[in-house]
Amino acid sequence: MGWQDDPVVAQASSGGSWKDDPVVQPQAVPTASEAPTDVGRQVALGGRAVGEGVGGTLLSAVDQNPVNIISSALTGKTPQQWTISAVNHYLGAHLPQMPSYSELLSKALTYLGAPTPETSGEQLGSAAIRGASGALTLGGLGGVATVPNAIRAGVSGATGATASEYARQQGAGPVGQFVAGLAGGFAPAAVEEAARGGANLVANIARPLTRAGQEQIAGQVMARQATNPQAAVANLATAQPIVPGSARTAGEASQDLGLMALEKGLRSRSPGQFGQRISEQNTARQAELSALAGSPEGMAAAKVARDAQTAPMREQAFATGGVADPAPIHATIDSILSSPVGKRETVSKALEWAKGLIGDETNPASLYEIRKDLQLAQQGKLQPSSANAPNASTLATARGQLGQVVSSLDDSIEAAAPGFKAYLQRYRDLSQPIDQAKVLQQIQTRAQLTTADVTTGENFLGNSNFSRALDAAIQKNGAKLTPDQVERLNAIRTDLQYGQAINSPLVKAPGSDTFANLSIAQVIGAAGKHPIGRALSKPLSWLLSGSDDNVNEILTRAMLDPQLAAQMLKRATPASVGTFSARLRASAYGTAGAIAGKPPTSAQSQPLSGPP
Repeated sequence: MGWQDDPVVAQASSGGSWKDDPVVQPQAVPTASEAPTDVGRQVALGGRAVGEGVGGTLLSAVDQNPVNIISSALTGKTPQQWTISAVNHYLGAHLPQMPSYSELLSKALTYLGAPTPETSGEQLGSAAIRGASGALTLGGLGGVATVPNAIRAGVSGATGATASEYARQQGAGPVGQFVAGLAGGFAPAAVEEAARGGANLVANIARPLTRAGQEQIAGQVMARQATNPQAAVANLATAQPIVPGSARTAGEASQDLGLMALEKGLRSRSPGQFGQRISEQNTARQAELSALAGSPEGMAAAKVARDAQTAPMREQAFATGGVADPAPIHATIDSILSSPVGKRETVSKALEWAKGLIGDETNPASLYEIRKDLQLAQQGKLQPSSANAPNASTLATARGQLGQVVSSLDDSIEAAAPGFKAYLQRYRDLSQPIDQAKVLQQIQTRAQLTTADVTTGENFLGNSNFSRALDAAIQKNGAKLTPDQVERLNAIRTDLQYGQAINSPLVKAPGSDTFANLSIAQVIGAAGKHPIGRALSKPLSWLLSGSDDNVNEILTRAMLDPQLAAQMLKRATPASVGTFSARLRASAYGTAGAIAGKPPTSAQSQPLSGPP
């Protein structure tokens, strides 16, 4: 017997409505005692449900055929209606137009003799099987290849379809059935996430209690605080002391404003350890400066040693008893006065004073003493006592011309006392380190603050004080210092500036939440997304509070050791906190199968027969 011989189909094809068919009319649900319970019937019901789930899903895929979609737009028929019409036309069949593929498939299975679920339990069981098989089919079509995802899809489809069927039995309308199916489809994902959250909670409870876990938490705090973790790691890994013995801190060594702010906050929480570092840095800077400048006692000793070496040379030269000729000296003065520069009032006054001071002196030792006054005049340190003599400022203005006079005077003394110039050269050589020490000691003295380090007794070097003293010394006596001395002085300046970097207005200490409850935050961060996780985490504060002190201690050690900070920051990974949406994506096919496979029906209609 074919479709055309079926009285029900014939009724539909002859103009009768499928709604008049008693097969599809709502039936009274028999009691459990009336319902057959044999195994064969249950197997048959399961097979029917699988067929409806798989067949309905495959048939619904026909609607997505581009040809059907175009034809639907041209003919005004839905893809399903167009498909049934085409089959009837080309195959000579008399398939009735049904509202959905599910109804059509259900009617066909009933026609073929498949048992119909009658009791509430059978209907719920069939709905579960139908939803699971439809979801698995839909997942297969969508490319869900992994076993875990297939399991998620099947379970989600079963719970979604069962929830929708139960809502129908309880009298819910189409919207209620749809909402129930949606909630049922998502329920397995929620349960899985809650279970996973519980596992994360246990893992995160244990982590703050171990040293490795505390180090990881500290690294995560650093990574979260750093403005540019990658650049900070590179700077920290290559950080070396600028001044020997002055160990750097990770904040300034990283050149990262975020880590400098973190260090600033830690300094207020661990003042003892950072205070010790500041004391050590000051000691190292003072030691470097003292190594450059020496001590006042050392400089005095150097002067004694210099004089002890040079005095015999001078006395031996003067002991020859020669007579110096002042005429060449006067000739030098007259030559300068007759030159254009000699027309300057300051120059002429200075040279006339020098000419009168030299006079007709011929004693080399006496001329040597006059030479000393001329040198002081060059430096602006001599104020002549005679009323007509120029002042110190005028004499200093003519320092270049006075230098020419001194050079001519040296020639005259050397001619009368051979060895005098050798004495001068030796004196200059031995005076050079003394002059350098004098400049350096002036810098050290001017750079001192009035605040003393109570642990060493040394005064602190002030950043601004040192910088000003260094600039003034280089401007005035820079020629006396060697390039190495200038480089080391600049290193001290840089080290002082780096030590004050965290006091920049750009650096703001982080809030207390960065440090407080670090361990508890790690636990709640992973499990606190769920109410059950928050409820379980709250009582743990007494257990985890001690871990926070350890985390802060690790952070402090890292800030005091740039290389350690680099290692911790490099190993740190963002906190692994699963999101609910990620879990929902894993079960998307299952939910789609449960919802799309069972469109809402009225409370009076037959159970949905599978995916449309």
